[in-house]
Parts: sequence; C-alpha cells; structure tokens
Amino acid sequence: MVPIKSALKRHGVYEWLLVRFSAILMLLYIMYISTFIISTNTLSYDEWYNFFSKNTTKIFSITTLISALSHTWIGIHHVLEDYIKLIILRRISIWITNSVLFMYLLFGIIIIWSV
Repeated sequence: MVPIKSALKRHGVYEWLLVRFSAILMLLYIMYISTFIISTNTLSYDEWYNFFSKNTTKIFSITTLISALSHTWIGIHHVLEDYIKLIILRRISIWITNSVLFMYLLFGIIIIWSV
C-alpha cells in the first residue's frame, strides 16, 4: 500500500507539471495566432474564417482550450480548498466550478468545430 504522504506528493507534482505544460501550450498558441496576424496584410472576415477553418487550427484551439481550463481548474480548486473552511460550502463551490468549466469546454468545442 502506498503511504498517503507519498500519494499526495505525486498528485502535487502532477498538478504542478500540468500547470506548467498548459502555460507553455497557451504561450505557443498566442505565438501561433500572433504569427498569423503579423503575416497577414489585411485582416478581413474571410481571412479569419479561412484560418480557423483549418483542421490544424481547430485541433490546436481545442487543445489550448482544454489546457487553459485544466490550468483554471487547478488554480480555482486550490483557492477554494484553502479559503472555504465549511466543507459543504466548499463542495458546492467546487461542484459549481466544475459545472461551469465543463460547460465552457462543451460550448467551446461546439463553437470551434462549427467554423
């Protein structure tokens, strides 16, 4: 059986790595979008539509969305765990947060794939 301290340590390292990885992925996405904006002479609706219609852009956008939401979830979860002492209120807050983030993911995927 794995000691509790050891299990918690690995969980913390996993979250730490996930936050760092998601931050790097979001930075790469910003660079990707910035490169498109800089390299395009005129930014018209058609240019944006063609750019976001590419499967590579869609996949990169959804991956970045998932990454940003996981980054957000870890941060908000830790804040709620640290500052809300009443257990029932903490659980309700975490449930609401999870529900909202899941809806963001669902609608984000629908919007990105509809282009």
